[in-house]
Amino acid sequence: MIKRALSFEVAKLAKFSNGACTCSLGDTSVLVTAVSRQSQKSNSNFVALTVDYKQKAAAAGRIPMTHLRRDIGITEKEILTARMIDRSIRPSFTKGFDNDTQIICNQLAVDGNNDPDILAINGASASLAISDIPWNGPIGAIRVGLLGEKPVANPSRKELQNSRLNLVISANYCGNIMMMDGSCKEPVVMQDMLKAMRFGVKECRTITDSISKLQKTHGKPKKPLDLSSVPKAEQIQSAIQLSREGISSVLTNFDHDKRSRDDAMKLVAEKVLAQLQEKYPDADPKILSDAFGYAVKHVYRQILLESRIRCDGRQLSDLRPISCEIDLYKPLHGSALFQRGQTQVFCSTTFDSPDAAFRNDSITSLVSGVKDKNFMLHYEFPPYATNEIGRVGTMPDRREIGHGALAEKAIRPLVPENQDMTIRLNCEVLESNGSSSMASVCAGSMSLMDAGVKLKEHVAGVAMGLM
Repeated sequence: MIKRALSFEVAKLAKFSNGACTCSLGDTSVLVTAVSRQSQKSNSNFVALTVDYKQKAAAAGRIPMTHLRRDIGITEKEILTARMIDRSIRPSFTKGFDNDTQIICNQLAVDGNNDPDILAINGASASLAISDIPWNGPIGAIRVGLLGEKPVANPSRKELQNSRLNLVISANYCGNIMMMDGSCKEPVVMQDMLKAMRFGVKECRTITDSISKLQKTHGKPKKPLDLSSVPKAEQIQSAIQLSREGISSVLTNFDHDKRSRDDAMKLVAEKVLAQLQEKYPDADPKILSDAFGYAVKHVYRQILLESRIRCDGRQLSDLRPISCEIDLYKPLHGSALFQRGQTQVFCSTTFDSPDAAFRNDSITSLVSGVKDKNFMLHYEFPPYATNEIGRVGTMPDRREIGHGALAEKAIRPLVPENQDMTIRLNCEVLESNGSSSMASVCAGSMSLMDAGVKLKEHVAGVAMGLM
């Protein structure tokens, strides 16, 4: 049961936005706005969605300790929360919706007991639901803790410190899971994990029911969705018929690697697109290109479900060939190279004094209760890892921060607590054709062991898809 009431308030703040909602729990409140520029189209194949989450010192009754005494820059906590919100709401946008859309989460008050990230996800859902923006929500989100064997909804900060599990789960009104993000303080058996997941989905449906009622009383009529940039069913069927044989020949040739397979598929695409353009002379080439993309997914899905063999010859449960090396460079405290197929990660371990620990900003410390961070995993993904040319800067992008945090969550609980030092893992992706974040978990675990850290258990990571 939810101990503290989660409340929504609309029609009071930020009225010029397409949708706005204030979500509160205890004395923590977050204003979330949704704005979509209906007149401007995006050229991307992805939903042009931007999520911004900003911590405010004033919301916690603090003055920022920056040199200007302003909330400047962006913290890792803000980036990770924004990504969590994005992953929760993005799947509910209809294919073909390509208007620029922005969600802004504005902290109004933070009580230090209830984390505003859950409020931001639910506020985003409510603001989109009551807006005129085409969106197939609502979704609900909840944090699930595990006190003993009992799941707890939206635990307080003190309860979370005693919880074995910190799981954030988002689900829609049908009970389908949209996003999960979590970590454990100790190993959790599958039975307890499934119990927590079922509990979370049930509580999410309670939230979506409330948002649906809010939508009925305060929601605006949804604007019609312009699907002119989406391939028509007839064009997709034509693409499938014209390309089935060519796509199958490429995807069932086990001699290909990533690059040769991509090159072979480009030749098939050129031939099919020429035929499609001849059949639909007035069609936008981009739409026909999207139709071919649908055809590739359709044909490959059929191949997988019928043969249960992947394009490199593996069964669905087979792993790519794995090789591992440690102690590569003597000056390093610990090092490891993990290779899985065409994914390669080099990880180094560095020890330093407690003074080298990362110190959180005051607002993150207030919410999480953690001031110093003496274990860090940093993830780097240079452009050459996928044979591309790109900008190399000093600051990691949002993806690098997100994947690094994912790997760090997997390893951190297994590092002994009584370390009187600071430990940093630096995971560099040298090749990528598969999950490099999970390869970083494997490389990081080996590098720590090479450095002499007595992990509580070994840890590895895999990424999975659902077809």
